[in-house]
Amino acid sequence: MPGDRFFSLQEICVLLNIAPRTFRQLFENYADLLEWQPAEGCDLAQGLPATAFDRLRTIVELRGKGEDEAGIRRALSNPASLAPAPRRGSPPDDGSDVAESVVVALLRDIGEQLQAARDQWGEEREKILTSLIRVQQELQSLRYEVATQESRRSRKRKGLWGRIAGD
Repeated sequence: MPGDRFFSLQEICVLLNIAPRTFRQLFENYADLLEWQPAEGCDLAQGLPATAFDRLRTIVELRGKGEDEAGIRRALSNPASLAPAPRRGSPPDDGSDVAESVVVALLRDIGEQLQAARDQWGEEREKILTSLIRVQQELQSLRYEVATQESRRSRKRKGLWGRIAGD
């Protein structure tokens, strides 16, 4: 990745899947680890250079794995522990358009969300079918009970002469 590449705040938030507020909090907490300070009069909303972006991406991944601040600082202070392999959601190294990589990342996320929705729908469908089977079984047992009650009543009915005689 070329060192002069500059990532805007929007690109950073999309690529790392974080909110702008989270980006600002991370920048405040780990500014010394990013090894980059904005120039005088520069707004932080303009973004980060590629090297600082890589370090921020590592911080976000470590936080996602549950590392605390001390563990993140240890990992970033020891550069040998960091793997320079390309990660999911990272911009391509061939210098292609970042907007294209952002679109690809968004499409990948949408595809994952769609698959999760399909899985959830399948689970809900199975629950509904199971409930319907239970309701059907309950209805069958109620029909049986009602039928047996009807036959008992019909056997207990007295004939016309029995009612008149009072038996």
